Amino acid sequence: MKILPIAVDDFADFSQQNLFYADKTRILRKLLRRPMPYFLSRPRRFGKTLLVSALEKLLRGHRELFKGLWIYKSDYNWAPHPVIKLEMNALNSSSPEDLKADLIFYLRRISKANNLYISEAPSPQQAFVTLIKLLYAKHNEGITDQALKKEVAVLIDEYDAPIIKQLERGRFALAASIRATLADFYGILKTSADKLGFVFMTGITRLASSSSFSALNNFEDLTLNPSYLNNCRTNPNTCGHDPRVCEKNINHDCDINFSDICGFNLRELKDLLRERQDQTLLGLKANKHLPQDSFYDDALKLIKECYGAYSWDGKTKVFNPWSVISFLKEKLLDNYWHKSGTSTFLPKLVRSGQIIFDLSKELVFRGKIWNSIDVNDKLSSAVLLFQTGYLTIKEILDKSAPTYRLGPPNLEIAASLGPFLLSLKAPKSPLLAQKFCQKAFEALFKLDAEGFQAAFSGFLGQIPFDRQPDPEKYYQSLFFYAIFLADLASYQIAGLRVNGQAIGGHRGPAWPYATLKDPEGNVFIIDIKRLVVEGQKGNSEVSLKMAAKSKDLAQKMASLASQTLTQINKKYIPAFLKDTNRIFNVALVVAGLNTVLARIKEANKENRIFIYF
Repeated sequence: MKILPIAVDDFADFSQQNLFYADKTRILRKLLRRPMPYFLSRPRRFGKTLLVSALEKLLRGHRELFKGLWIYKSDYNWAPHPVIKLEMNALNSSSPEDLKADLIFYLRRISKANNLYISEAPSPQQAFVTLIKLLYAKHNEGITDQALKKEVAVLIDEYDAPIIKQLERGRFALAASIRATLADFYGILKTSADKLGFVFMTGITRLASSSSFSALNNFEDLTLNPSYLNNCRTNPNTCGHDPRVCEKNINHDCDINFSDICGFNLRELKDLLRERQDQTLLGLKANKHLPQDSFYDDALKLIKECYGAYSWDGKTKVFNPWSVISFLKEKLLDNYWHKSGTSTFLPKLVRSGQIIFDLSKELVFRGKIWNSIDVNDKLSSAVLLFQTGYLTIKEILDKSAPTYRLGPPNLEIAASLGPFLLSLKAPKSPLLAQKFCQKAFEALFKLDAEGFQAAFSGFLGQIPFDRQPDPEKYYQSLFFYAIFLADLASYQIAGLRVNGQAIGGHRGPAWPYATLKDPEGNVFIIDIKRLVVEGQKGNSEVSLKMAAKSKDLAQKMASLASQTLTQINKKYIPAFLKDTNRIFNVALVVAGLNTVLARIKEANKENRIFIYF
């Protein structure tokens, strides 16, 4: 059985250490058949560095590393090519001068590994040009036939890392200077095009594709491009471009879709689960993530909801490799990607006013979701959240006038997105807000409804007022933020983990918004509702104060709370709640930042229908 790889980026380790690898070599062979400059963006922890490493080993002709994979038996000729591989995340970008010095050092080290010598170069550009020329000359010595000459391959991983490092520190002017330095450096890819063949560049954002990076304008962008590059060497009429036919013949590759070039597709995930079901799934059942009679199908369903549904074309679904591998290894539901892969430069951009919060109620984005952005521009939150992995394409509504339906890809991100965005808008007094949250949940677990509503109202008063397109979802997100501030437990995919046990949570509009479990084993199913007061405009605090004078406001809030409690009691809940001590339904009705009503009522478990989601 293959070993699960965690944080392994060198492709050579996969064959040498018997690690599981999702075979992407058919896609790589497709790219190498048409050598040209390619660009690919994916969020962090999606396997970009591993992809670059696999390409490097292919281009260097290390066939033995690919034994057992598709390309090993293909018609790939395995002839070694000169390769320049740059890992931009490893460079010092504290200043333009440090970056230039590190680039020169890096290039000189590559030349030394190839038994070449680069004299002291005054600039990274000159060192880059010299290295390309020397490699080209060395590998083509004595070859007069132009068709037989081997062009230099350039692989650049995380091209935008030096820029993002400065954005993460809030140094926007320095980020612009670093950007200018890289623009000059990457310009060599254009001026040396006659000696370059295959060029592949990865990154998180599309920062480098704007006018100052004109050298990259000729790159084939694979990010949103699911096209097949139909160049089957066999007559297409033979296969009809039918994936079932093409897949059986190594010379057919017209069925290949670049949308799953990183991450696990459904077939790869199924292969992984089938191989590991004897060990991993038993661990999942022991942790009560799966019913005792459940096995492969239930694990697959769980992983789909928690870690799947990323899409860059609105059709092809991809599973987050970091989260899937971490989940199968740890055998616990957790927000693995959010904890390790979140882009810390987003908070800096929000607080500096660089990001415009324009997420609409339905998350419909009109415009180029993959357009170029500039560190000096006002940035769309939808674009940044998409590029960094918090949103994905649910559906392409209109291709002619680009219109996308966006949303969190899975429960892992859904449970993290609200608190993450709200944490960017710091409370007036973080310490006081945290104390209110702690008091709120202490009161909740003591079944003190009045204490719960008073403390939660105090917490809301600490959040800077913000007009939201969907106030009910806004308050629901604030509730998750309160959980975060109260430090009850680490975030979980489907709710929280308290005392090491994973607890279920919301799933769409028909489910309770949050499910908590206290140390005593009592479960609290909480639904948050917002009372819309007649005459109230949006979240206007002025109109709320006027509405508070209304004699029937309290009656309306109580009525909505009663309806909510009844509604919760009729809803299905996960099967593992059968093992809980007591279940309480909680209705939290909000009419404004300082107008809150809470009701707690014990549920009748006997009348419930239990299902597993």
